[in-house]
Amino acid sequence: MVKIAVISDTHGTINSGNVKDLFPKNSLLLTLGDIFLGELKILQSHYNFIGGVKGNCDAGNFLPLSETVEIENVRIFLSHQPPRIKIFSREEDQAEGYDIVLFGHLHRRVLLRENGLAYFSPGAFSSPRDGHGPSVGIIEINDGKFNFRFVEVNG
Repeated sequence: MVKIAVISDTHGTINSGNVKDLFPKNSLLLTLGDIFLGELKILQSHYNFIGGVKGNCDAGNFLPLSETVEIENVRIFLSHQPPRIKIFSREEDQAEGYDIVLFGHLHRRVLLRENGLAYFSPGAFSSPRDGHGPSVGIIEINDGKFNFRFVEVNG
């Protein structure tokens, strides 16, 4: 089983102490924007960074506005804001479609399955806006199947 750590909207609140044991050991890491360059370096020192995107409040980081990653034959689209373009599922386009769409920006937890796609936002590490506390996400991939978890952030 592969575990993918997903974090978004930290807005300068990351330090080595509050991320050291945030995700399971050996987690792969995806970031969804509004994570400052110094924070990204801290996260990369603790987890295996495999991709990420720039948010609307980022300054000085090198990340793209959108990205595609594929892990264990699961194709994932990343963007900071919920996509404003049509994202095709693998059911609709086997060669170019996606299985999962990840985004942040809303500071709200989202898990929605629609038209063969799973849409997932881990909530916000900083300043959530949905009545929940700060959170991150974990995606577990096993034999082409995937599950999502929201993880409360203490502190």
